[in-house]
Amino acid sequence: MHLYLSQFFYRFSLLALLFVLGGFSPTVYSAKLINISARSLSGTSLESAIAGFIIEGTGSCDVMIRGFGKGLGLSNLNSQLLLQTYPNGNILKTNQSWQIGNDVNSIPQALHLPDPSDAGIYVRLQAGAYTATMTPEGETGIGLIGVDEVSCDIDTKLINISTRAKDKTGAEAIIAGFIITGSGTLKVMIRGFGKGIGLSPCLNTKIQVQKFPSGEEIASNDNWGNATNASEIPTNFKLPDATDAGLLIELPAGAYTATMTPEAGSCDGIGLIGVDAIQSGWSKWYRPVDNPVFTTDYGNNHDSIIFFEPDLEYPYHLIVSHEPNIANLWRAKTFSWSSSDWELVSDNYQIANQYEFDDGVKVDGTYYIFEEGEVYTYSGALEDGSGLWVKAGSFPYESCNDIGVYYEDGVFHIFGEYGYFPHGPDGISLSHYVSATGLGDWTLVDTKAVDPNPDGGSTFGVGDPTIAKIDGTYYIYSDLESVGHPYRVIAWQSSNLYSKFEYIDVAIAPRSDQVDDWDNYRVQDCDIAFVPELSRSIMTCNMMDVDGNPGGNFPTLPGFSRVIGVFYSDRTLTMDMFESGAVH
Repeated sequence: MHLYLSQFFYRFSLLALLFVLGGFSPTVYSAKLINISARSLSGTSLESAIAGFIIEGTGSCDVMIRGFGKGLGLSNLNSQLLLQTYPNGNILKTNQSWQIGNDVNSIPQALHLPDPSDAGIYVRLQAGAYTATMTPEGETGIGLIGVDEVSCDIDTKLINISTRAKDKTGAEAIIAGFIITGSGTLKVMIRGFGKGIGLSPCLNTKIQVQKFPSGEEIASNDNWGNATNASEIPTNFKLPDATDAGLLIELPAGAYTATMTPEAGSCDGIGLIGVDAIQSGWSKWYRPVDNPVFTTDYGNNHDSIIFFEPDLEYPYHLIVSHEPNIANLWRAKTFSWSSSDWELVSDNYQIANQYEFDDGVKVDGTYYIFEEGEVYTYSGALEDGSGLWVKAGSFPYESCNDIGVYYEDGVFHIFGEYGYFPHGPDGISLSHYVSATGLGDWTLVDTKAVDPNPDGGSTFGVGDPTIAKIDGTYYIYSDLESVGHPYRVIAWQSSNLYSKFEYIDVAIAPRSDQVDDWDNYRVQDCDIAFVPELSRSIMTCNMMDVDGNPGGNFPTLPGFSRVIGVFYSDRTLTMDMFESGAVH
């Protein structure tokens, strides 16, 4: 779309206020959205500018919601803001002047508004969905509504904003501005709803994405189904009408605009533009059924170790920690999330005098299992191994405990809990050690290979990792806990085993509102494997139910229950894309 000089002036005045690059930057771990805004005509009733935004995770975020009126310099608009929860519409806060009703000293200088009549709401919000409506106090005009992430808990972030407003050409077009910060790239879905929103039956939309401040065009679209990568658009991001515009695009850190206008020959109308962060498929895991309980018949089941060996008659073996001296050994010819499809080889499988076992690998025909500083080995069929495992080595569990192990290119890598977490049994980071034998002579690589507390302190505890290499990138999935938030599984990534791992996202979270499920308190202690018949990776996890309902035969756990559950990766893959480091 040709960009007229007057339109460029409007865009520049918009972004000169919005993007204070370098003046404000929250702590980030990998590429993410930190600011999303939209400039549009602000009127009353249906022509109000309504921003909907989503905070994802289990914690909360400090956000600054800004409604630029006069301060934008394009109209005599006095803006007012109304913040509500979605979808129930509970009113949380209103504002007509950002300097009144906020702790101004707490608002970062870069997020101050240019005019006292501009509206602003500085607030801490729990993860959830919200709407912020900007209306004029008096005459209508062009304004800007924006949502900025100031700070978030490590497993919580701003992932989406959409703005509904009157869409016209020229200066009254809807322009979304967004900032990506951090390292790497971020895949975003930009959608321009016209007919699909159901309020303007003749509005066909067009979207143009540009870099800021250069104005260089990156991509454009006027029919989302005609995009070259339309088949890759996730089902929940497809648009309702063929004339709606949409772009799925991967972008590096930087500032961008997305302008939505009516397509030539179309009419003006009420439309909606949205920008969504599309999370990595390897950070999103799902339950194959509503309540994926592997077993409830053998009392206390917690840490599990899964081995996949495709050349065996029974390719899948699962060792489940049970009681001191005793584990359960299961096997299956084909994978299933349900224990009814597996064969219980032994409910009295003896490895060592340990309550649980952290992780294991098989290298050159020998199995290695790690726990509490001891390394146990066995060579032979797992079915024949009860009582034949030997203590063959050690590892530095005082500074690397509850470990995950990965074997590659003749080197054993262990990642485990390091430091003291005062609110629970975990460490404050994951340390990384290497050994050529896996039995001793361990060398420290880093005490903070995974660090959920980069700003210091001990807000988060981390532990019990599992490691995989997927499509050339290394992933660690580990427990994370904080005060008031029991265990959930967090995803981290790195392009190199010897480099620090960056936080991606929450991979699996307990469902505290599902009181009749087994995972309503915490999910932890995961182990990973690839399942070719599913074309997916899977994780077996320890699931805990805090209220004892559903019940079971758990004499050692009065008042709650603990079982193994199974989770599937959100994306499919092939065997050559996956390496768990578990069997060599």
